[in-house]
Amino acid sequence: MQPQFYSQLPLFTRFDDVTHPENYTALPDDWIILIADVVGSTRAIEAGRYKDVNVVGASAIIAVLNAAAGIGVPYTFGGDGASLLIPVSLLPDAGPALRGTRSMARDSFGLELLVAAIPVADVRAAGKDVSVAKFGASKSFSQAMFSGGGVAEAERFAKNPATRARYELSEDPAQSGADFSGLECRWQGIPARSGETISLLVQVQAGASSRMREILDGVLADIRDIYGSGNEAQPVSSEQLNLHQGGDGDATELAVQSHGKGALYKALLARVIRVQTWFGGCVMALRLKIGGVDWGNYKNDVVANTDYRKFDDTLRMVLDSTTAQRLMLEEKLAARRRQHELVYGIHVAEEALMTCLIFDRGVAHTHFVDGANGGYALAAQKMKEQLPD
Repeated sequence: MQPQFYSQLPLFTRFDDVTHPENYTALPDDWIILIADVVGSTRAIEAGRYKDVNVVGASAIIAVLNAAAGIGVPYTFGGDGASLLIPVSLLPDAGPALRGTRSMARDSFGLELLVAAIPVADVRAAGKDVSVAKFGASKSFSQAMFSGGGVAEAERFAKNPATRARYELSEDPAQSGADFSGLECRWQGIPARSGETISLLVQVQAGASSRMREILDGVLADIRDIYGSGNEAQPVSSEQLNLHQGGDGDATELAVQSHGKGALYKALLARVIRVQTWFGGCVMALRLKIGGVDWGNYKNDVVANTDYRKFDDTLRMVLDSTTAQRLMLEEKLAARRRQHELVYGIHVAEEALMTCLIFDRGVAHTHFVDGANGGYALAAQKMKEQLPD
């Protein structure tokens, strides 16, 4: 069963090596792929509710991680949903966590969340595979990368009317309960330094899959040429990180954390969040060291622990960009598309949004970043329009 499979994977530390097959290890055959997907996310985004969509997807991740109780769970955040890989032994705990997230999404946000569990053996029987790599993004933050097409195949199984009933987690109030401890949404939107925040998706076309590494290496080289070889295009910088000052800024976190509680609890929690946020701003400004956390360096740690670039058979990046840089990138991608090498989607916003998972502010905190007003979800819509019929 290998429940510690992911925890024991070696790290690679150069993101451009994400295309190298030697960095990937096949997932054990008895593992499960969990899919959480906000149904009708495009309509919700068009109604201005992208932050709600975003936080529901992140909530599915924190709920499963809290249920995992120390078992390493590889996952990826897609803006309007998430994919997670778990050993089958964890399903009795992860299933109720996802059902609880579905209930929270309905009750707190009026959003429908599709939650499904697909055996890895089923996607392999369909001709796809699932391999996992672990990218060491910083000294305290690693990210899972997926290859083989199996995660995308599992998502198709979950969404396809012909197979959805087989894999969707049933409605069962007795087996429904989620712990969202650690989910926070306390940073303001992060303005683009260079004028634009772009959410980029790139996927190699099926007919060119034998050349995937070559094609994606070329795309990554184009991105380096346009944006630089360091972190110049990282959309989050410590200078632009500012905490919410109460009001609507706390609304999404409050809606998640107060689910199923009464009005008094919600009112008290709102005060707690406000006080914690004020206190956090103070200790960061004073550069204090309290509770094992170097608050003077905390914003730099947040920047280092953002997931602004990742890979799950689709290259996903959020980049700080000038208009000229974006146009150059689009020209390069369009040329590759004309050669039937890839399809892509780009969404342009004026700022990035961040949702945080806080387990230990000193060493274990993860920050999901996406473009505002649609981000990855709308970039995915544009990419799908390019797919051959």
